[in-house]
Amino acid sequence: MPDDLPERLTRDLPERPARPLSRRLTARHWTLLDGAIATAAAANAAALAATRHPDPRGPVWDLVRYAAIAAVCLPLPWRRRRPVAVLAVISGAVAVSMALHSNAWLVQLATLAMYSMAAVAPRRRSLTALAAGVLVVFGGALAGASGSLSGALGSGVLLLVGGWLVGENTRRRRAYEKTLAERAMEREAQREQRIRQAAMEERIHIARELHDSLAHAMSVITVRSGIARMLIESRPDEARNALGIIESTSRGIMQEMRLLLGVLRTPHAEADVPEADAPVAPVAPAPGLDHLDELLARVQQAGVQVDLRAEGTPRALPDSIGRSAYRIIQEALTNVVRHAGATSARLRVSYHPEDLAIEIVDNGTGGTRPADAVAPPGTAAHGLVGMRERVHLFGGEFSAGPLPEGGFRVLARIPTDEDTA
Repeated sequence: MPDDLPERLTRDLPERPARPLSRRLTARHWTLLDGAIATAAAANAAALAATRHPDPRGPVWDLVRYAAIAAVCLPLPWRRRRPVAVLAVISGAVAVSMALHSNAWLVQLATLAMYSMAAVAPRRRSLTALAAGVLVVFGGALAGASGSLSGALGSGVLLLVGGWLVGENTRRRRAYEKTLAERAMEREAQREQRIRQAAMEERIHIARELHDSLAHAMSVITVRSGIARMLIESRPDEARNALGIIESTSRGIMQEMRLLLGVLRTPHAEADVPEADAPVAPVAPAPGLDHLDELLARVQQAGVQVDLRAEGTPRALPDSIGRSAYRIIQEALTNVVRHAGATSARLRVSYHPEDLAIEIVDNGTGGTRPADAVAPPGTAAHGLVGMRERVHLFGGEFSAGPLPEGGFRVLARIPTDEDTA
């Protein structure tokens, strides 16, 4: 392998955009960050409280002041996991701190708790929490009424409302991103379902093509092997000719099988769902009406003379109609060879402005050809069902049955307008 192969393979690949810092931080990182903020805030608040004169009401109130500071700062690292409880504790502690005229700026930490609450809780619930927080701050400000009451109250309310607005915006953005992700997953699931459905339809198509091809080839082989067995001693030249037909027919069907199965040979054949852009091995198109001469030659080799009559002006047909018409003719003539005991058949292909009519009539009497002795019972009926299904896929008409004067008739009409193609 060349030394520069990895570099060549990745040379033209677009660089992956870096994720935002907020997306790269884990829950542990955020907890550590909140802990650092809480520690710094507690140290700052304690330092400010220590510079003030002792509370004239006694040292107990100093302890209450420090306890309020701790209650505001310590719960902060848990604001993401327990937003309701943390908001309740911090709001109450801020109210106590304001009532004691101590560090009213700690309401800024309550803003973080309010943000966390609004970012994860439903809107009605977070609005209720906001109203409760405002009332608590208002009560704390009233309890510690002073000249700065209006300023402390106004800043506290504004900070809480601001935290709620930012949190509400975050909640909406996350909900929107979640909706987009769910829609993307749904589209991906639908795409995979379409791929699976297309693969299943292709397998059904291949199975049908193989059935039609194999049934026709095996009919020729069965008839000719019976003839060769009966003539091997009395007329060896004719038996040798029959064996040659068997060989050529076998080679032909093997080639057609390889072409049909080529669609399964893809680089992603082992995967349950093929990639949408995966290259597919080339597959020869299924035969259409332009291959009728080859089909009739094989039928004649099997001992049935076919008179082909074309009516109307031949024209280009959609591939799906051409393939189905060919398979209907192939299946009908296969039944003639295998089951009818016929020596001749008449094939009429009529091009009408609105449809394509196919008629196959044989002169069979039934039960007299070698193929009848080995043909599985009911195989002709299965062939008729397949022909009828092909015609009905295009909204056409199909009929099949014996004629009063003898023989069997198959008639199919396939609409050829673009809406049915």
